[in-house]
Parts: sequence; C-alpha cells; structure tokens
Amino acid sequence: MATKRFTRPPPKLRTKTGCSTCRTRRKKCDEVRPICSACHRLNIQCVYREASSSSEESRDSSEPTTTAVVSRRGSGSGSDSDSVIEVLRPSPFTSSVWCGPYGLRTKRDFDILRYTTETYMNVLVYPEADVEFRKPYSIFAASSENAFVMHAALAPAALHASAAGLIPREDAMIYTQSALQGLRKVTRDLADTQLERNSFLAGSLFMGIFEDFYPSETSSSLTFYRAIGKVLEESMADVPRFQLSKMSIFERTLLDSVLYHLATRLVMAEDIEPTVAAFPTGAIAKYIEAWDSESEVDAARAPIRPVIGDIPPALFLIIYQITWLSRQLPLEEYHQDLALQCLADLDRLQAAKPKLSHEVVPPFIKLSNCQIAAKLYALALRIFIWKVIDPEHISNASPRIESLLATGLDLLKRYDGELPFGQFICWPILVLGCAACPVTSAEFVQGGNAGSGQAVRAHTRQLIKKLLQQIWNVAYSGHVTRCELALVKIWQLPGVLVRSDSRYYNANSGKEILYDGLLALISKGGPGTGLHLVS
Repeated sequence: MATKRFTRPPPKLRTKTGCSTCRTRRKKCDEVRPICSACHRLNIQCVYREASSSSEESRDSSEPTTTAVVSRRGSGSGSDSDSVIEVLRPSPFTSSVWCGPYGLRTKRDFDILRYTTETYMNVLVYPEADVEFRKPYSIFAASSENAFVMHAALAPAALHASAAGLIPREDAMIYTQSALQGLRKVTRDLADTQLERNSFLAGSLFMGIFEDFYPSETSSSLTFYRAIGKVLEESMADVPRFQLSKMSIFERTLLDSVLYHLATRLVMAEDIEPTVAAFPTGAIAKYIEAWDSESEVDAARAPIRPVIGDIPPALFLIIYQITWLSRQLPLEEYHQDLALQCLADLDRLQAAKPKLSHEVVPPFIKLSNCQIAAKLYALALRIFIWKVIDPEHISNASPRIESLLATGLDLLKRYDGELPFGQFICWPILVLGCAACPVTSAEFVQGGNAGSGQAVRAHTRQLIKKLLQQIWNVAYSGHVTRCELALVKIWQLPGVLVRSDSRYYNANSGKEILYDGLLALISKGGPGTGLHLVS
C-alpha cells in the first residue's frame, strides 16, 4: 500500500526557525533553545535544524545537520511498568528516512544499509551460524510494508558506526526513534496476520540488542523485553510443542537471542525477579524442549545457532537456574537439591556433548571461537555451581578452582578477540575473572611472581583485559563495558580493603585474611557491588 502523503499546511501554521519537532507536530514553537517550551512540557526530543535557503527548504537534505536535546522525565512521572509498550514511546522527530519506500531515501540511509549488511551483521550473529541466520534479506523484505523494520535493522548498525566515530550519534538516533515509533504502533495494533507478526519479530531482532549501547538503562530494556515477551507468549500459548522446521526465521532467531539475554544478564542484575518477569519463560521452555528433541533425533546435523552458537540451549537453562539460586543463599533444603540437580544436568550434558568438554586440548588441534566458547561456558558454569553448592569452602584458592582456571586460561589464549561476535563470551569471562581475583593484598601488589595459582590468576587477569579491549574495538558492546567495570572493582578489593582498614590482617599469625572474588557471583546486588571476604 502506498504511503499516504499529506498536503503541506498553510504557511501561517509553520515557522522557518522553530524546532523540527514542533513543525512535524504542526504546532507553534516559541523557539526557546536548546529546548522549546512545548517539547520541555511534553518531555519529548527537541531537534533544531540549521537554517537553510528557501530552495533547500522544499526538500530534505541527504546529509542533515541536527542538534538533539532530550528533556529527561523526572522521578515522579510514574513507573515504566504501567504498560508493556511504555518504552516504545518515542519522541516526534523529523527525518527523511521515515517517508521513503522501504525506509530508504537519502544517501546516508543507503550508506548505513551497506554498513549493516557488510559490517554489522557480522557482529550481530555467529560467523559460523547457518547462512539463513546471517543473510539479512528476509528481514529487509519484511520492511516493504513497514519502514520501521528497516529502521530497526539500521538503528543498531548506525549506533555501532557512531561508536566507531563514522557518523554523529545524533544522526544514528534518528533511526532509533523511527524504529521505536513503528514497534509501538505494531505492538499496540498487532493482528493475527503473518505480515504484521513478522514485521514485529523482525524489528525486535535488532531492537533487542539496544541495551548493548545503553548499559545503564536497564529498566527501559526490560520494558522492551516485556513487550516482546507478551507477544511471544500470547501468540505461542496454544502451541503445545514447538516444531523448529515450521517456525519462521524470525521466531527462531528472536527466541535464541531472548534465551541468551535472560540467562546471561541475570548475574549482573541487582534484582533478578523483575528481569525474570520480563522474559517469555513459557516460550523459552518450549524452545529448549524443541532443540533437545531434535538433537536426540539428528544430533549430527544440529545447526550453529545465531546467538548461542554450538552450545545446547539446555546449558543456558542451567545458567539461569544457578544464577537464581545464587541469590537465595543460604540455601534451603529444596534449593540445595536443585543446585545438585544443576550439577548433575551439567555432567549429563558434557557426557552427551563432547564439544562441552573442557579437558586440555593439544595445541596442534585447531579450535574455532565457536568451539572455544562452548568449552568456556561449560567450565565457567561448573565453577559457578560449585560456589553456590558450597560457598564456605569453595574459593579462589581452592585447588579445584585453580585447576579449572588454568584450563580456562589455556582456552582464553586460543580465543581470537579480534574476530566478530566476541561479546558473546562476556559471561564466562566474568566468572573466570572472579576466580582470578587476587587472594591477598601481597598478591595484588606482586602479580604472578610466586606460586602457580598466583601466577595463573595474574596471567588470566592480564589476558582478560587484553581480550575485552579487542572485543570492544570490534563490537562496541555494552556487555563488554558491564563486564569490565565489574571486574575492575572485584580485582581491586584486596588493595582497597587493606588501605581502608587494617583489621583485615590476622594479628596473631601475621598472615592476611584471604579474599574470595567468587563471592561477587553470589552477591545480592551482583558482581562488583560490594566488598567480600572469606576467612
């Protein structure tokens, strides 16, 4: 259906010097800068364009210059949980990209499209994933009737380009606003037609990773996931069992991404209950069951999935369960049984899937990043489970932890942080980083000059710093930022504590109390939020 075109309003209703937002809304503007009164009152984005000649006024510039100022809503304005689509409430804006067919009109639009297909898609999904997951054609095809789908695909790529210093961030945000506006409308008016459903799912694939660029705005990203979850749960509630072969590429990719985010972001959440409530856990359970059933039938032909790669989805279920249990300490008897069951499930998975084995692999056997990631996840999960089951006796200095950390260090050495999609291993890096925390203030100062365990911890910390920097230079991902900030706090604990309070020395023996970085994993507030000791 052709886009409806509106006639130009009478000149007396327009101002050549007012903000673009008021002009789009066809409202008078008092032209107060940097935020006009109307935009400030409505708490919406206020955009002023540079003055142009009358000949330029009649057409959109292919390279618009904008200055955007956002008026932040105060704390008393209400909760963003009032509606599952509250976060999809964008500001009105002026943009040439909104009016064009397929959401493409200007030279910049096509430049960002080329950047998306040639560069950003490689960052978004596993390079080894099946070709259907790596080719964006089916997603872009869904934009023929809904321009916002194209903008949802371009938005994170534009943000990635702005992080790389290629375009101004204000220009990148135009695509974000367009995509949010379109998602809000489709979510509100979603019908049972496959076209509208696919448009929503296709747009959500890209919008779901916006949290990478806004690591502090967790409440907004959770509200967005509630919107996704509501649609997925309602549309799949009547399906007793998923058949992967009959699911669209949008459904499978989105569920893959949602499963990954649910499992891995819990450990960083201060309050995990709202996080769990924001995700479509019913649909995820059916998705995991479908993969388990298919693997039993034809394990040899299991594809490399776009987000979780070669790792069985059931492993992410264990990550989710043990993270939730880590916030329930001290464990009740039935919680303890569940923790032991998580360990048994991991043993079973590793016995059935040799790719999850974290035994030392000879150097002459080449491992891809995808294969290394699977082993790192299983290894880090085992460390996490042991800590939850026996928090009083399992610490950084425990022989079994030092042994696993040494194996993890060997795997990290073989991981290429300069390849795309490295942000995927931030979760195991966080766990290994906690296990690599110095255990005394002397170790904090000396590094790896004494003792095998001390040397492994020091080398692991050095390598993790290098890997995170390499991954950031490729992905510009908020996952990397959150992981790095947490580990900086955890690694500094011994020095911080000793400098602040001498009572952490044992005066009778002349020895220092041991510090346990693994305690950060079971902190109620998440890693890096407090100072922890183990006597």
